[in-house]
Amino acid sequence: MPSRVERAEIAATVVGVVTLGAGAALTVAPAASGRLFGVPGGADAGLRAIGVVDLVISAGLLGARPRWPWLLARALANPPTALYLAALGRRHGARVLYPVAAFIAGATAADLHACRDLRAEGR
Repeated sequence: MPSRVERAEIAATVVGVVTLGAGAALTVAPAASGRLFGVPGGADAGLRAIGVVDLVISAGLLGARPRWPWLLARALANPPTALYLAALGRRHGARVLYPVAAFIAGATAADLHACRDLRAEGR
């Protein structure tokens, strides 16, 4: 069974890969990516900005050492993203955005937990 630090390293890698994929999709095709989650048209600039942030964070998660500052950056970037999506959902009646925002909130808690374990070991 992996140690908590090994699990945190695995989590950081998974978060990095998922963040890279999401960032690439949001940066290159924000409208198409947004439609997958029920984001109404006209939100391209906001989604592209989220994508660029994701690309920067994923580079740090996948290539930098120590990794914990990048995982903290991911956790700190999540709440504004969730609030942005929830506001879009409220404004446009896109209820599907609420579960996405809730997922992001849960991911933030997991990111912070892994960040704590990595920071404790200087990783």
